[in-house]
Amino acid sequence: MDKRKMIGERKQLWFVVEALTVCVLFGALWSMGGSDDFWGGQKWIRRFLGPFLFSIWAFIRSGFDWRYLVQMPFMMGAATLPYGADTLGAKWLLRGVFGSANGVAVSITDFMRKRFSVVILVILVNIIVSIGAGVYNQFSNAMAEQALIGFMIVVFPALSLRNKKEICNAP
Repeated sequence: MDKRKMIGERKQLWFVVEALTVCVLFGALWSMGGSDDFWGGQKWIRRFLGPFLFSIWAFIRSGFDWRYLVQMPFMMGAATLPYGADTLGAKWLLRGVFGSANGVAVSITDFMRKRFSVVILVILVNIIVSIGAGVYNQFSNAMAEQALIGFMIVVFPALSLRNKKEICNAP
């Protein structure tokens, strides 16, 4: 095997490990911010700290692409939307809006880059996971559900992140 190809694949693998680690951290912060037991229910962890850390990581990892800084306030805003309700129809509606808003917010950079297939995928996955895990929670506890939702909000944008140098040097 070509040694340059092995080095390239090794770098790609380390990027995947790094991106998934960031996604797990985001999911953990998302669930902590949704818990009343964690520091007395600190919603700012979910609403501001998680989006801030993800956006700063993406900004640095992308080679200082300013679009990730534009994306940050949209992520923060989407994280503040309500999603709980008493009736099944209202749960579906609020979770659908919540998933749509988070999908759109985290896709701002891909939208500006005209990567519409990634945008559509991210929005659909966020809607499905928000409704599926939020309305029909099959997990043993709410923290697992919240961690999954947080992880899924950012996993596709994290894995599809591109460095400015890679984009400029693409054929």
